[in-house]
Amino acid sequence: QATLAQDIRAQIQMWAVVATLLAALAAPAASTLSGNSIAEVPQSQSSSSSVTVPLLRKGAPSSVHAENVSSPAENASSPGENASSPAENSSSPTHLEVPAFFWNVHWQCSIGARGSSSSCKERVARRFVQLAQEANAQIVTSIELSNGMSEPVGLPALGLEGWTQVNGPCSRGGSGGDSAALAFAPDWVVEKSGGGCLRHDWDMRAFAVARVTPPLPVQGCSSLCVVALHAPHTVITSGKDIVSSVCGETVGSCAIAMGDWNVPVD
Repeated sequence: QATLAQDIRAQIQMWAVVATLLAALAAPAASTLSGNSIAEVPQSQSSSSSVTVPLLRKGAPSSVHAENVSSPAENASSPGENASSPAENSSSPTHLEVPAFFWNVHWQCSIGARGSSSSCKERVARRFVQLAQEANAQIVTSIELSNGMSEPVGLPALGLEGWTQVNGPCSRGGSGGDSAALAFAPDWVVEKSGGGCLRHDWDMRAFAVARVTPPLPVQGCSSLCVVALHAPHTVITSGKDIVSSVCGETVGSCAIAMGDWNVPVD
């Protein structure tokens, strides 16, 4: 029994270390985005509300949550005071879930290079739409799903009917380049959009950005700044002006970023 207890304590300590390491790894990504005017929705320090914006894995569906949760002290009242029926409480939504889907299919598939078949792009594009529909996604991001190297494939024509797509082509002369694209479900309204390159050298990567109106306000935000990015392996040197022009004040307080963050190189 003593040995079992020791093993349990060791496991708890190990996972605590893992959690600490994950938090430390997430901090540089957040600070990099902040320095380039690409930000995640900030978490409120107040107990009255919370926002969770998970970092998306490649090809993995996830969601953005916005909740309005009052603290016990705020909800405290005497019996009978401010009483309302369950029907009245259920009529006003307090929780908005925004399922999102992201996939970097990689350029080799899009152009049939380095072992990829010539039909890879067509098959993976159909699969992209299928996975997005299965996830009931409201926002999707595609990276390197392109015609050539820098022209994003049109997702509405492949099955996302009624969706609005925002392209972020990043071209380098006659060859090379990168691509990123955002698409929003029919009940989302794109107010303004843009895109381009995060760098202009060998490590060039693409991004797309849109200021949108969601079906319901998110954490008090009637408009959101949504960024799809393919982060360079080095540092981001371009794109700040485009993001600022598209999103305005929302970039600092009502923003969501998703995409392929890549691993920095020394």
